[in-house]
Amino acid sequence: MEKRRFARIQVNLMLKFKKLETFEDALDGSARDLSQGGICITTRTVKPVGTRVQIEFPIPGSDPMEIKGTVRSIRYNNGKPAAMGIEFDEFEGQAQGVIQYLIKKHQPKE
Repeated sequence: MEKRRFARIQVNLMLKFKKLETFEDALDGSARDLSQGGICITTRTVKPVGTRVQIEFPIPGSDPMEIKGTVRSIRYNNGKPAAMGIEFDEFEGQAQGVIQYLIKKHQPKE
């Protein structure tokens, strides 16, 4: 049974993220799916569940958008951590509108 509050769509977005508590250098990842409530990021550097992160979304022709969230799940590939599910918990500026735009842009055409 599906427990998510928001429907997810498949995306392919390159982005950066960093751990908030230590302000480590930005790490690269690729968004696998996206919803109003969160994102799944494929990366070589999976953070533990509970880690707060700041995600930087590239916006063509503008400064990147930043959203803060918390790692809620880890996805494995061949027994190794390969992706993390992040729940958004802090939006800045126009971030919610941009997420809505990205979801609408990537929805399958009927």
